Amino acid sequence: MLNFIRPVELSFAIIFELQKAHSILVEGALCSGGLYLQAGVEGDRVRNTIEQPRVVIEIPDTGFRPRWEKICQRYLAKKMRAAGLDRKAAKHVAAEQYSELQKMALARPFPS
Repeated sequence: MLNFIRPVELSFAIIFELQKAHSILVEGALCSGGLYLQAGVEGDRVRNTIEQPRVVIEIPDTGFRPRWEKICQRYLAKKMRAAGLDRKAAKHVAAEQYSELQKMALARPFPS
């Protein structure tokens, strides 16, 4: 839930869908502690909209990370089960995939 107090008071939520591979966006926002909010249309890429206005949204540590990890790993395990793995193997592969997701979210495209 996002809450703004200036220039007008406003609250809204952004919905991320795991089925649409938004988990990398959520993980990236949690790892970096923030995200950019920018108007656009589906399919827009940062490289094409870099000059457009945007708002920086800070994401403080609210204790959501452990809950997110469970949500994401459960979703990944469910996908692995649907692909034919048994419960134990699906949990193991989901944990590995989540670890890789974290590495991707922490990766920087350019050296610092």
